[in-house]
This record gives sequence, structure tokens and C-alpha cells, in this order.
Amino acid sequence: MKERNNATCSICGSPYHLCVSCRDSMKLQPWKIHCCSANCYQVFQIVKGYNNGVYSKEEAKERFKNVDLKNVGSYIPHIKKIVKDILKEDKVEIKTAEKIEKTVVEDIEKPTVSRKRNFKVEVE
Repeated sequence: MKERNNATCSICGSPYHLCVSCRDSMKLQPWKIHCCSANCYQVFQIVKGYNNGVYSKEEAKERFKNVDLKNVGSYIPHIKKIVKDILKEDKVEIKTAEKIEKTVVEDIEKPTVSRKRNFKVEVE
């Protein structure tokens, strides 16, 4: 007799069979309570730890280096969003000396205009 799917993976949403009466298999594979595979369970643990504040973004990103994320496109939408948020690089704009100099020169060269009658005021 073919086993019926009676559970849904918390990460990828795929249905799978969970035998709750087999205590021996639950001791060997406790991840089956929440997920369809050990890989999905690793993602589950990292996402849960990140959401509960156990892991910082950097720690979660470091832990994801040991997990196979090739199926991230098939994850449940809110899980996919969290994983991508953790893995995205924070873009920090570094101002070069050239950009700073250009900004300073532009500020100096702008003519100051008086609010009254739009007269130009010379800046010394």
C-alpha cells in the first residue's frame, strides 16, 4: 500500500508522508515533523533562529554557506523573502576624495541669490 502524504513542508511547501506512529523513525529523523528533507530542516532552523533573534544577519549568512540553496526559488514566498534578505549584500556607498572635492567645488561656485528681488549676492 502506498503511503499517503499527510504533511506539508514548512520551507518548500511540498507534501510528504509523516509516520507519527513510528517512534523509532522519529528518533532517527526528528526533522520530519516540520520539513520534507534534512536540507529544508537546516533552512528552517536558520530562519527560525534569525526571526527569534538567536542569530544576527551575519551569523545566519555564515550558516547558509553550509546549506544547499539551489531550490530557493521553490520555497514558500515568505521564507524565500527572508532567505534573500539574509543573503543580500548591504550596499554602502563609499565617497571617494574626487566625489567629495566635486561636491565642495559645486557648493562654492553656486551663486547665492537674495530672496528679495532676486539680486545676486557676491560671496567673498
